[in-house]
Parts: sequence; structure tokens; C-alpha cells
Amino acid sequence: MKKRSVIIVAIMALLLLALSPISTLAQSDEAAVASSKPSLRGALAIVAPRVAAVGKEISMTVFLRATQEPFEGAGIWALTRDKAEVLKEEMSALREDGSLAAAEKDYEALVDIHGIPLGRTDEDGKLYHTFTEAGGYLLVAAKKGYFPGFTPIGIIDTPEAKPMPEQSSTESSTG
Repeated sequence: MKKRSVIIVAIMALLLLALSPISTLAQSDEAAVASSKPSLRGALAIVAPRVAAVGKEISMTVFLRATQEPFEGAGIWALTRDKAEVLKEEMSALREDGSLAAAEKDYEALVDIHGIPLGRTDEDGKLYHTFTEAGGYLLVAAKKGYFPGFTPIGIIDTPEAKPMPEQSSTESSTG
């Protein structure tokens, strides 16, 4: 019984050694070319306040997800809810498009079509911006060759405090 087990293990090992090079040689040229195409270099992330006031400057930071390092030169756009839905659909179609290599998929150009450009990040990955209109937005950080980062932000009007009217002495004595 022990002899059979050793023989079976030896035969299995030989088969594995013989089949490994065969599967490599059987790979088609198309598969080899597809695997050598450059892919996206990574994904971006954006950090910003969830809520900000109209007319107040806010700070946004973009970093590379894999290393958590600040990312210089990323563009940041603000999208309304309607534009964000359209962008989501178009990004899905672009992601599933098999005719383009990952590095050729220009998400930045797609965001630029639908978004309001806010600017580009500095060497510390920061961008400062002051919103002039209230509303709900989706902030998108993008750069060609990278998958974009997203975060929502709400911009609100802050009502100005008005002084309370003074009460007359007759109103306060009748009570």
C-alpha cells in the first residue's frame, strides 16, 4: 500500500512538471499582448469637509490610495447630482470598454466634460476653494492614468444673525 502511494505521488509530480510548460506554450499571442499592456497606475482619493458654508474657503486634499502620499497636479471638479449620475453611467461604459487599455481610459477628460473645474492640487496635494452657490455636489479628483477619487459635499447658506427688536416698556409690563 505504501509503495502505491509513493508511485502515485511521483506520477502526479511528473505530470505537473510536464504540463506547466505546455500550458505556457499554448497561450495565444493575443493573451500575451493583452497582459503586457500598461494598466492604471493607481487610484486617487479626496478628503474634504462634508459640509461648508457659501463664501468660506475650504481645503481639499488628494492622495494616492496605495501609498497615502499627497498627490500633486490632480484636477478637482464639482458635479451636481444630475451630472454625477451621467458621469457614473459613462465611467461604467468606459471601464467595460474592452477596446481600450486601462492606461488609455481618460477618466479626467470625462470628468472635465461634466464637472465644474475648481483647480489643480499643489505639491502638498491641497487645493483651496470658495463656493459661491449653495447645493449638493460630488467632488471628483482625477488625473489621466489614475482612477478618480470621489467625495460628497454640501454647500449651505448661513443666515446672518439679525438683532432682536427692542421691546417697548408697555409690552413688558402687560403680561
